[in-house]
Amino acid sequence: MRHANFITLYVGLLVFGGYILGSFARHWTRPDPDQPEENAAVLGRAMVEGAAAVVWAAVAYLFIDAVAPGSSDFRNTSATGFLSGKALTVWESAALWTGLAVVVGTVAPLPTRGRDGSRGLAAAGALLAAYSPITLIVAAAAVFAGTNVLRSSRAGFFLGFLTVAGAEWALSMVRIRIGVGFINGPETSLWAAVLAGVLIARWTHPTAAELLEGSVDS
Repeated sequence: MRHANFITLYVGLLVFGGYILGSFARHWTRPDPDQPEENAAVLGRAMVEGAAAVVWAAVAYLFIDAVAPGSSDFRNTSATGFLSGKALTVWESAALWTGLAVVVGTVAPLPTRGRDGSRGLAAAGALLAAYSPITLIVAAAAVFAGTNVLRSSRAGFFLGFLTVAGAEWALSMVRIRIGVGFINGPETSLWAAVLAGVLIARWTHPTAAELLEGSVDS
């Protein structure tokens, strides 16, 4: 089962598992609205979402690394992945996309057909912190600046989402080897653009609960 042809099957199963995990992650700590500890419960949900994304991505990384042909003999190269200045190995790629599947599960959970998802910030932020922390810092700065200049947290976060894709692309064009996270390159730029697209899609489609709370325009 270490043949290269099985890698696609394995990654597909991991991506599907990530979506299912993300669908249920936020429900594991769902609070009772009548309880006064709502803020603590929200923090707990955020921690569960973020941990689910990072842990599942790590599981994908370790599993694909273990089963990829040649990976046990040559850490950075195998029959299905070669580490170069602008490319990810197959196990790094699997980690990114399975982590993104968890984000999709949190914003559009299977049990409610996407009508009661979280805003995706915890899971997305945790992944960026693990794999592209510089992009996260730049995006957070954009959110802060946009919120203060535009006087709208919603507009500020939209600016931050757009900055995620732009910052990752800019890092991929710099020839300086960044010593944290994964190597910034074409695939990480595509991944960041898809991540930003997922978050933008979620924030442009508020849930019924958010509309009733009036939190959409805050």
